[in-house]
Amino acid sequence: MINNTIKPSRWFYVIPLVLLLGAAGAGSFLFVNVMGMQNRLERGIIPGEVELTLSEPGSYTVFYEFQSLLDNKSYSTGENLPNLGYQLQSLTDGTQITLRPTGSRKTTYSSPNRSGFSVFQFDIQTPGVYKFSGQYPEKEYGKKLVFAIGQKVPFGKLIAGVALTFLLGFSGVGIFIGILVIRFRSKRSISRS
Repeated sequence: MINNTIKPSRWFYVIPLVLLLGAAGAGSFLFVNVMGMQNRLERGIIPGEVELTLSEPGSYTVFYEFQSLLDNKSYSTGENLPNLGYQLQSLTDGTQITLRPTGSRKTTYSSPNRSGFSVFQFDIQTPGVYKFSGQYPEKEYGKKLVFAIGQKVPFGKLIAGVALTFLLGFSGVGIFIGILVIRFRSKRSISRS
């Protein structure tokens, strides 16, 4: 009697590992990119002045970081942004830069040590040193607030990052399903013969 039982090759057991590595790679890629974006933000305390070195022309975003860790000190100031007078000025030529409120199109982020949302956007034509400042109205006092400023991530770059994450995550799944189909078809053709 001929035994037609097909035993999977050793490579078959590698497939779940490929699947797992693909998912882990996708998760790591997304985590590193999100954390990288947060770490590229320049932070400072308001009321007062924050000196910023903006190395590229383009669009920037100002975030109010209501939960933050700055200089080994934790800040938890609540999500309601106090009404301060905010300004942005070039220290090279003294030009005042217009701060545009983000309004309903705000961007939010959250991680174990930091949570915030966008409050202003601005554009610069010339790289250089800028001063972001904010003060409470005269004779008013309030808590110290953390602000974070960084360049806006281009929409195309963000989409490309998300697409690459999905590609990494699902490539392992595709390989796994492809090998299952091939094995199933080869098993059926052997059993028919």
